[in-house]
Amino acid sequence: MILVTGTGRSGTHYTAVVMQKTGLDIPHESVGKDGASSWKHIVSGTFEVKKKRVRRITEIKSEGFDTILHQVRTPLKVIASMQTFSSFTWDYMAKFIEIDRDASMIKRAMQAYLYWNRLIEKKAQWRFQIEKLEEVFPQFCEKIGVTPQPFPEIEHKARDSRTKRYTPLSWNDLSTVDPRLTAQLQKMAEEYGYGASLSSGSTKNPSSSHSWIKR
Repeated sequence: MILVTGTGRSGTHYTAVVMQKTGLDIPHESVGKDGASSWKHIVSGTFEVKKKRVRRITEIKSEGFDTILHQVRTPLKVIASMQTFSSFTWDYMAKFIEIDRDASMIKRAMQAYLYWNRLIEKKAQWRFQIEKLEEVFPQFCEKIGVTPQPFPEIEHKARDSRTKRYTPLSWNDLSTVDPRLTAQLQKMAEEYGYGASLSSGSTKNPSSSHSWIKR
């Protein structure tokens, strides 16, 4: 059983589509015959959604995964996109990591990126940048147990679809919110193969996503 996981907004929906194209039964944010592509399933807990008079409860189980792959995406993109998180997502994450629910949305997103990724690091066997998935696809295929093959054609709608729903952020924006957290995030960005610049507010020449961890 395979779990591809990252923070919310790291692109697990896209990766689910990629793996489905290889013939695997791996849905997004639920468990199929071959596993899951989901930010939620790194932990076990109850994900609860309440809308008007409807209450939906989903029991999330982290057990049973033999292969856990850690998917990362550049911090500025993820933290900006996390501004679209629902209150139910914040509630779920706050059960497992430090989230200041009284802080601004941006600070909460900074905490979520930092601490959720650290949570995943404790369990994952391999890490890759979603931006370079096509480049490392032969290794990716090996990790998920399929024959190496050409990278599949993916419909545009499977890619980032929220860019018009949130405000882009720079490193200067994050530093204004919390300099200490920003420094930690920049260190993590470097660990994950992304260059970080406070002056430009963008990533510089990401290094190879062949970086992986063995635990």
